[in-house]
Amino acid sequence: MYKLVFFLFFVIGIFYFMSEEFVDVSYAQSSKNLIIYPSEDSFVDESEPGENFANDKYLFSGWSHGLPNQDQSIAQILSYIKFPLDKIPQSNAYEIVTIDAIKLNIGIETTWWNENDKHSLTVNPCFDDIWKEESITWNTRPCKENLENGGYYPLEKLKLQDTNQFDITEIIENERIIKLSEITLILSSCSTDELRIDCQNPGLVLIYSLDSQRQNVLPSLSVEYTTTINPVIYYVISIVITTSAISIYFKSRKAKKKQEDKDPYKITNDPDYD
Repeated sequence: MYKLVFFLFFVIGIFYFMSEEFVDVSYAQSSKNLIIYPSEDSFVDESEPGENFANDKYLFSGWSHGLPNQDQSIAQILSYIKFPLDKIPQSNAYEIVTIDAIKLNIGIETTWWNENDKHSLTVNPCFDDIWKEESITWNTRPCKENLENGGYYPLEKLKLQDTNQFDITEIIENERIIKLSEITLILSSCSTDELRIDCQNPGLVLIYSLDSQRQNVLPSLSVEYTTTINPVIYYVISIVITTSAISIYFKSRKAKKKQEDKDPYKITNDPDYD
């Protein structure tokens, strides 16, 4: 019996120190996809700095002609979309979660810009989420500075009146690690092939907002992730099941032998048996 116990401890030790790098645990993995809709969205317009556009069916992003009292000037328009991050699963003692990709889905109604312009969309993360769609204006907008560190996406093959997808994994994943409960994405667009926030050419992207109530084109995040059973937990459970099966097997053998010994019709080679 002591040999069996020693063998089991030896096997447990080996499994404990083995990692996924050396052992294929793909059979303990599961790929999943999560869709997250915004909690709030709106846009702000530099030409109307005190106006709120919370009830508008569209989000505008880009630049428009004409700042008040300024000839030959253009005004910036930014879209703000707030997403809850607490719905993205976290790793725990039993399960390891790996984020494979996070993509921003936005439905674009139409675009307004010169036909020959190379237009682009810039997605910037904002850490100041203390804003409400019913009160945000150009004057009160959060994250007014440092909007040059986002992701840049050329708008070359847009699907109008349909959903367009942009991979923003690097932007969101870094913030998920520090366990923010939500994050705001600021969308800007420009007629340029460079990553810039201070565009000089007029042009707008018209995006469906939550108030459009068009479910198939609402803004959303598509989170692709993989869950893997913790290797240590997996192997311990496997060993417990295996040892239990072995124990049941030996107990059944012992019970069977004991029953056979009690059988009055059992044939024996004992010479004194008559």
